[in-house]
Amino acid sequence: MSVRFTKDGRRLVTASTDRTAKIWALQSGKCLQTLVGHKGPVYSASLSPDTADVELAVTASQDRTAMLWHTEGDTGTCFLMLSGHEKQVHDAEFSPHGRLVATASDDRTARLWEIPSGACMQVLRGHTDAVYCAAFSPDGRSVATASADKTARLWEAATGDCIRTLSGHTSWVRHVAFDEGGTRMVTASGDSTARVWLCSDGQCQLTLTGHTGWMRGAEFSEDGAQIATCARDGTTRIWCATSGCCLRRLEHDAWVRSAAFAPDLLDHDGGTAGAPPRFFERDVAAARNRPRLGSSAARKLSA
Repeated sequence: MSVRFTKDGRRLVTASTDRTAKIWALQSGKCLQTLVGHKGPVYSASLSPDTADVELAVTASQDRTAMLWHTEGDTGTCFLMLSGHEKQVHDAEFSPHGRLVATASDDRTARLWEIPSGACMQVLRGHTDAVYCAAFSPDGRSVATASADKTARLWEAATGDCIRTLSGHTSWVRHVAFDEGGTRMVTASGDSTARVWLCSDGQCQLTLTGHTGWMRGAEFSEDGAQIATCARDGTTRIWCATSGCCLRRLEHDAWVRSAAFAPDLLDHDGGTAGAPPRFFERDVAAARNRPRLGSSAARKLSA
């Protein structure tokens, strides 16, 4: 359902409909930990930032909860359950300093939770439909949310006040992400487009068009020069974040739920519905699959 790299690019955390999340060693493909405890599909999973005192994982589930995990040993240990949402939780993300978690839910709200106490610090109210995604700005002062009400919103983390609403998509907004500088956001929508917005005034700077199915995700590269998008049309695309030109199209056998850039090591990866993630090297003319997780086989993929 989702895939995230660690900052050092050495590990990967995945979320699955099998009610688990897994942490993988990237080079070997070995599963390091399996996080078991949710009572429904796990929609997202991520690891705490390097600045945190202790490495933790957070997961979000259809069972209306998010869970915090210690990641030692073969099986992670859940030490905190975040309960309060009235419907399924689509997303859970750490703040840059690791002391807060943001969650997004079908109950039309996002929530900010203090870690490790689990206290709910803010409830972000204003969306008129399900909230699919919540993301902290790089400085941790703002939170962006994406909603089925066709908008994204920017909030002040300390007060829970809505700073601005980003309107322009003609269908639900599934995902929102900041660039590393915190000056731009990118949104992915059911209208088959992604949009780049300026955080300073909420103006749409760029619209990425080309996918033929609704979009599931969009992410900036670490240097902010490229954007990776994924969609129901079975493709992941790499775009120039300045011109909006499509630089590369990567084909999958089914619709793609998640895409992420890896720091320095890899160009991006895409998680395909019902299949393990794939990895694509940056410096080759034709993108080639690295070994799949749990498999020694590698196949070539034309870009």
